[in-house]
Amino acid sequence: MSPTVFVFSAQSPQGAQVLGIIAKRAYRLAYGRLVPDAVPPPFHEAPEYAPPAQPQGTRAFVADSDYFAAVKPSTDVLVRGSGYSTRGPVRMRKRVRAWGERAMRVMPGGALSFSQPEPFTEVPLTWELAYGGRDEHAEKCLLAPRKRFAARRGERGRIFAYPRNRWGRGYFLNVDIDRLEGQLAPRLEVPEEPVEAAQILAADPCDWKKRPAAACYAPMDCATFPRAAWAVRSPGTPLDARIANCAPSELCGARLQGNERVCLMNMHPKRELFELELPGERPRLLLEPPGCSIQDLPALLQTVLIEPAEERVTLTWAAALDVLAPYPAEMCRDMRRAVRWEK
Repeated sequence: MSPTVFVFSAQSPQGAQVLGIIAKRAYRLAYGRLVPDAVPPPFHEAPEYAPPAQPQGTRAFVADSDYFAAVKPSTDVLVRGSGYSTRGPVRMRKRVRAWGERAMRVMPGGALSFSQPEPFTEVPLTWELAYGGRDEHAEKCLLAPRKRFAARRGERGRIFAYPRNRWGRGYFLNVDIDRLEGQLAPRLEVPEEPVEAAQILAADPCDWKKRPAAACYAPMDCATFPRAAWAVRSPGTPLDARIANCAPSELCGARLQGNERVCLMNMHPKRELFELELPGERPRLLLEPPGCSIQDLPALLQTVLIEPAEERVTLTWAAALDVLAPYPAEMCRDMRRAVRWEK
């Protein structure tokens, strides 16, 4: 039941050198409460991507680098699993509506509609099934004639992938509408902003802000909006600390303490309502840099990963110590450290 503990040297978004210490602990639901899992969770040194579902698709983003954990300004809450059809004071809240498989239909006159949804019992909650994607056909049609002018005019090209979700389905530009007949429609949507057939077409590559929101509980990589926007800065100014958060914006807006109650609806294969309380224990992170006294660093809860089908929850705690210079990786590996879990 040992946690995963890792020490590393990094630079914060503000440009300061820090020593980071991370403690990850996994829990499983047993007799109505979370108990430490015998298998320690992995440490992700680099972002993890899965192979694309389609031969020409984009690799799916699975997990962010744990190095970001030391500098996150708030807690990320992520859910890895599926939505289920069982019948056929809140700190954070997010709702996603799931549909059975639907296809696009091109009506006389060019209007678009969706076919009736097929029955389903389970829908994976992945970005691939939410609104988004890349319109490669429009890219070939619109970009090719401009290539010879792009270098001369200093153009960087147009946006043909949906910035909020380049892995999804349904994002098309208004080019050759008949090709959309039979294309698969998005299966996940925000109930307050449903994906309507009339909304999926973008007038041009800069029209993406008016398109439907992408709905999911999975992490976003650094190239996805709005996370990518936090990397934009003026010369001489630090990065926005929010670049370190990978959860959807509704699920990274608060600092959690690790004793909150979690309620999931239709996200467990056997229970319509899946409820649990986070363990309520907090680690004391002790670190002894070379030539220094033992540092008792206050731990912050940086990531909560919930896997309902496995009845498993992983908490990532982290702390950062400002230092004057970076430490070599081998020195971080051998640095004395300890974790003490307290209620």
